[in-house]
Amino acid sequence: MKKVLLLILSITSLLLATSCTNDENDVAILELSTKNVVLSSGITEATVMVTTDQEDWSAIGTADWMQVTCTGATLKITATENLEGKIRKSIILVVAGNSNTLLEVTQDPSNTNTTITEKFVELEAKAGKYTIDIVTKAKWEATTDAEWITLTPKPYKSELIVAFTENTDKVAREAKVFVTIGDKKQEILIVQDGKMFYILPYLELDCTIKPIMEYELARGSASIKIPDGYFNPDLWDFGTRSPLFSVMRYKVTNSECKSVIAYADTPEIMQAELENFKAFLIENGWEKEDELVFVNKSLSEKYIATATIEKSMVKYNLTPVQDKDYATFNEFPYGFLKDGKWAVQKDKIDEYEANNEGTYDEEKSGRQKEEHPYIYLRYNVNKEKIDFRAYLIFDDPNSIGITPGLGQAMLYYKEMNLAFYEYNQQLYFTREFLALCKAEGWKYLEPSGRYQQFVNNKRKLYMNIGWIKYSDMDYPVLAIVLFEKTTEDEEGAKSFHLPEDRKIEYIKTPIFQ
Repeated sequence: MKKVLLLILSITSLLLATSCTNDENDVAILELSTKNVVLSSGITEATVMVTTDQEDWSAIGTADWMQVTCTGATLKITATENLEGKIRKSIILVVAGNSNTLLEVTQDPSNTNTTITEKFVELEAKAGKYTIDIVTKAKWEATTDAEWITLTPKPYKSELIVAFTENTDKVAREAKVFVTIGDKKQEILIVQDGKMFYILPYLELDCTIKPIMEYELARGSASIKIPDGYFNPDLWDFGTRSPLFSVMRYKVTNSECKSVIAYADTPEIMQAELENFKAFLIENGWEKEDELVFVNKSLSEKYIATATIEKSMVKYNLTPVQDKDYATFNEFPYGFLKDGKWAVQKDKIDEYEANNEGTYDEEKSGRQKEEHPYIYLRYNVNKEKIDFRAYLIFDDPNSIGITPGLGQAMLYYKEMNLAFYEYNQQLYFTREFLALCKAEGWKYLEPSGRYQQFVNNKRKLYMNIGWIKYSDMDYPVLAIVLFEKTTEDEEGAKSFHLPEDRKIEYIKTPIFQ
């Protein structure tokens, strides 16, 4: 508007200077039918009648949205549609001889409904671009103060392209984008996630590798290891973008994922971030069950997820929701080892069994080979739940590294549901049995062959437990094998002995949840 006025003043000054050569009393007649024209918002025309005693007259307009035409005694104004979102004004200078006058032109804005598809945008941590649809006929512009955002308006496509750099911080960051239409401003909030420092695996019971692959690749992970059919039958490793958990390993057996391990780069970084990671789990719906064990029951009605934190890894297991309550042992089945006696021979075992309805099975007992430093003792019980108990007694004082006495005690039960329940042809520990183990101080270690292994540091015992069938039996049994923990720092799956003629015919290996 200022430029228009300056131009009109310049022209007026020139006209006045020219008129100085004429008779000052000879003033040209110049009148307009109106001094103010109001135009509608669309493409429109208006006419103003000009009265003058001059043979020629002219009109000058400088707005790019308006054209001025002079014909006879008519001044015609033609305007484009007003898409600026606000009232626009301009001035037309009308000149006849040594007289001039101003005509003010005002145009209302179009009723331009503006639709911005998103007023809140959440971006991932890595760099990228995001498109926001801005649907309007009005002219608009977009601005932001954020240095990490670059805006590219494309009004002809009704789009605003938001380009953003990578967020290398742990925490999310925010920015505001302002879309201005006329004198109105609309705000869009942009939130970019912090760097994927703390991450979770894809957790869905019995899922195949396809959704896992899609999930990991979508968040920028790379496939670094796949099953080869020989040395690696079921492990899928992904290198992640997380500085904490650099590798996510999925175990997919028979096309179904049962467990995941997130590996930290070092035990030191895991320890340094431990409390923050615990807080991250809680923020994401996990509940603290123990100091290093968290559960999530909100992922699905069908399964419960468990996260167990160790020195440099987090183990995730998915457990189907137990279908009903199962009765477990009234007290933990230590058998003869309830009092922790190891330095005993067969006579003490005989005495215990005689008092607990055990009958010595001479046919299935004895030393399988002369060179064996132990004898195998079996006692049939055949009560409602328990089938039989067995022992390995080391009786050779000359055996190097082996102390004479009880080596391990084995208890065999008929009912699987004392410790396990079945889902989709797979065994899982019942919550009742795990609660009993926890109350007795048992801590889960890891798989041990066809068994799962626990340790009890207070009682200095290892336990192997499984649902198995021996070659000399017609039916499977719940097997509990107890043997001594000999040193304070021992942890990890430990081997144990079985008589050589008692080959295990594999049935099902339970999954620890």
